[in-house]
Amino acid sequence: ITLLAVLVRILVRSYVAEDWTVYWSHWLSELQTGGFGALAEDFYDYAPPVMYLLYGITLLPVNPMTAFKGLCCMLEIVGAAVIGGIVCQCTGNRKRACFAYGVFLFLPTVILNAAVWSQCDIIYTLLILCSVFFLLKGRTWTGMWFYGAAFAVKLQTLFIFPFLVI
Repeated sequence: ITLLAVLVRILVRSYVAEDWTVYWSHWLSELQTGGFGALAEDFYDYAPPVMYLLYGITLLPVNPMTAFKGLCCMLEIVGAAVIGGIVCQCTGNRKRACFAYGVFLFLPTVILNAAVWSQCDIIYTLLILCSVFFLLKGRTWTGMWFYGAAFAVKLQTLFIFPFLVI
């Protein structure tokens, strides 16, 4: 399942979305020119943790778009594993957990988000998934730490809060 998911993402990795040409490539250019200090400027509209990752990508000796998409696609695999863990925790059934793992990796929106559109929604999504996983295991502080980290990455995490209360 993992190899097939990686293959699918490799096949679509060269697509250049408008978000990449309008935003991400400009932000990377600013970071490459100004270094870490460029983050003090007002040229981006993402949360600092994402921009720190983007800055780290500028230090790599590879194509920035490939590195960015690659990082997000790797996080999708980790997210699928966390979903598998959640399903296993809730059902006790490893087959269902493996099925959930595979379904997540092949959801069209998941594939399109990182591998095609160069979006990084998996970063905060993974942190939310980890939050849920640890909360289900009764590790409240760890679960809430992950929720806080997700909130630091993307404010839309607030919409998840009512479900955590329930």
